[in-house]
Amino acid sequence: MRAGAGIVRSVLMRRTFSAVVACALLTVALGVAPAVAGKRAALPRRCDGAVRVPESNGQGRTAVLLVHGFLGSPDSFRRGIVGRHDNPRDLLETVAAVDGASAYTFDYSEHASKWVTDQSIAPALAQSIRCLARASGRKVVVVAHSMGGLATRVAQGQVIKGRAVSESVARVITIGTPTQGVLLLTYAKDRLTAFALQTILDNAGELCDEPPDKDRRRLCELLDAADAPATEAMAPDSGQLGALPPWGIDVTVHPIAADLIVRVSVLGVGVDVPLGDIVTTVDSAIADASPGEQPLVVECHTEIDELVDAVDRSLCSHGNELAHPRIIRAVRDQVRAALDQTGKRSSSR
Repeated sequence: MRAGAGIVRSVLMRRTFSAVVACALLTVALGVAPAVAGKRAALPRRCDGAVRVPESNGQGRTAVLLVHGFLGSPDSFRRGIVGRHDNPRDLLETVAAVDGASAYTFDYSEHASKWVTDQSIAPALAQSIRCLARASGRKVVVVAHSMGGLATRVAQGQVIKGRAVSESVARVITIGTPTQGVLLLTYAKDRLTAFALQTILDNAGELCDEPPDKDRRRLCELLDAADAPATEAMAPDSGQLGALPPWGIDVTVHPIAADLIVRVSVLGVGVDVPLGDIVTTVDSAIADASPGEQPLVVECHTEIDELVDAVDRSLCSHGNELAHPRIIRAVRDQVRAALDQTGKRSSSR
């Protein structure tokens, strides 16, 4: 009897061991290590042209892709204003710190003088968006500055392997995107606006004749780039702007704009003249808002005799708006709202 019981126990132990081994093999086959069951693998450090920022460990399940503007680079999202202490985190750090998000950047700075339809810009961005959507299983959130918003619009209008890229995008947060053209390239019908713009151009012509002081760098860069293909394409009423594809029906676009308001005195009477962020008017920057979205417009004020300095120093100028504390907080809130959206609507692979 004892021998028989021993044989039974031995058989049962072998069967139990086999079951454990089979379970372990099945677990590995499903991609989950037994010791960390339920823990997902991190999102990749690089996904086509998208690069995960060091502040993100890839555990956030929704990819947030930051796309810089015409004269920018991924470092534009790290811009801070010297001497300010009310914004301890820059925009990139703020996005990376949002629970559930993994922050990525897309860099097209070497090709930025070209128009967004160039293969190295929007089509490459489209591939990155699809890559992130497939890797995460969720729709991607895009934060885009300036021409980066136009590049994103073209990218989401692409079709890759029979699938619209817009299906992989949940929300696009644009900042200072010149949807209706660049202000400095237009002839202002309003006399006071024209006067303010001419003040900038006249002073810049003198300041930029010699190698510019670093405090005038952004102003001079804007003027030097006036003949670039991308700049010409962003002229109001250009054919290139008119040919931009529509936003996908399920893509939520939330615009953010800055408005530098200049005080001009005429015959002893002070008049406020809104200049947008000097590159983009408020109307141009918020033109693509999705139905139901309330665009954010932040305001700054300056005097006409301080206007040239404001191009490089004001938090509402095009080059500095990414460092504006209200804009940074607004982007953070929009990313959080988008996480709820992406969690409910996963991207198809």
